Amino acid sequence: MRLRLRGLWLTLGYLLAAAILFLSLYPFAPIETLPRWTDKVEHGLTHLILAGWFLQIYHGKRQWILVSIACLAFGGAIELLQMLTPARAAEWLDLGADAVGVGLASGIAFSRGKYLLEAVENRLLNSNWKTA
Repeated sequence: MRLRLRGLWLTLGYLLAAAILFLSLYPFAPIETLPRWTDKVEHGLTHLILAGWFLQIYHGKRQWILVSIACLAFGGAIELLQMLTPARAAEWLDLGADAVGVGLASGIAFSRGKYLLEAVENRLLNSNWKTA
């Protein structure tokens, strides 16, 4: 089945990427009480969500590879931009955590999980909206 609201889903995905970029470069004060490894979990989850979102839209094998590469390149670009940002620090291990997230999203993309947006769309478009 094809997504009927594909443009909406793509727009939301690009807004998600823009939010990730902003939050990655904004000079937030670090939370000193959190263990150092939580940063890697954040990177993994962020790229799991980002790649998972776009893999909901693009299902072909070639598209899967391109989305995965694009998400990893996006993570690498963020690390490069963080080198230029005085308040942020680039860490190449973050890119490894990004790769883990993309890998998990890819695993989901080959399961029934790749039909989540279609299920949401069907629910939205096929429900009987009643006004009071």
